[in-house]
Amino acid sequence: MNKVIASFPTSGNIISVEQNMQDIIDIMTRTVLMTSEYFKMDPIIEFDVCEMSEDQGFTPLAYFSHMYDDLYLIELNKRWLATATRGEIVCVVSHEMVHVMQHLRGDKEVGHVTGLDYIFAADEREARGYEMAFEEMELTYV
Repeated sequence: MNKVIASFPTSGNIISVEQNMQDIIDIMTRTVLMTSEYFKMDPIIEFDVCEMSEDQGFTPLAYFSHMYDDLYLIELNKRWLATATRGEIVCVVSHEMVHVMQHLRGDKEVGHVTGLDYIFAADEREARGYEMAFEEMELTYV
């Protein structure tokens, strides 16, 4: 059974969001469950919302990290999340969940790739393809 841990800032810097925080947590949790079921995997996913700075000319929306054993961390860009739509949240979380699946099957090294190497990397192409499919599933069937 999947476990999803949402860890959000508790200081005065909490993001102001158009959707309430529980709605965002529900979307992220549903996306983790949907992708985990599809890929037949059972990771523990922890979410964190944080500031992300520009890197190689763009500011990332999210990162995934393998912590240990079955525990993975998905960090989401705080500024982006403040205005993200339901579909955008599903896209970004499912994209990172594809990277979790790739790591579990031994196809994804956790590391930093930039520029055209990032855009055209096989793992990124696969993640972008699946993110659109999961967004369609969420927006059409949920």
